[in-house]
Amino acid sequence: MSEIEKTELVKRIKKAFKDVSYPGRKIGDKEELRDFLGKTWKDLTPADLNRNDTLIYFNKAGLQYYLPFYLTMVLTNPDKVSSNVREAIVRELGYKLIDENLCEYFTKEQQNVILDFFERYESIFPLLSPVDKSRRQIEQAINYWRTCS
Repeated sequence: MSEIEKTELVKRIKKAFKDVSYPGRKIGDKEELRDFLGKTWKDLTPADLNRNDTLIYFNKAGLQYYLPFYLTMVLTNPDKVSSNVREAIVRELGYKLIDENLCEYFTKEQQNVILDFFERYESIFPLLSPVDKSRRQIEQAINYWRTCS
């Protein structure tokens, strides 16, 4: 994926999530997410992301609000973001998180941009082999997000 394509995807992510309200301190597990408390996603850094490299501690409002931070950081700062973050995005958005229907969390525009992120994943991070476990998880994520439409 070219830098221009990455920039366009980042713009689409920001546009899709621009109307999501800041949830304040009601984001999920306060102990696990202490680095995020009281901060908008635009105030966070790659270091904050690396310390909170999973999505499972967010409640619905927290996930809706902070997901664009995760997606844009892995696209714009791949050298500063741990591979654990990318793996968490693939693993935790690739199926029903905690037995919930993630499709219901997001608008159609947000669902489409999440799907686009997964469909472009291997061109963004091309180090996956044909038998890599991540490849199967990415395929699972693509299939899951396609069901939202």
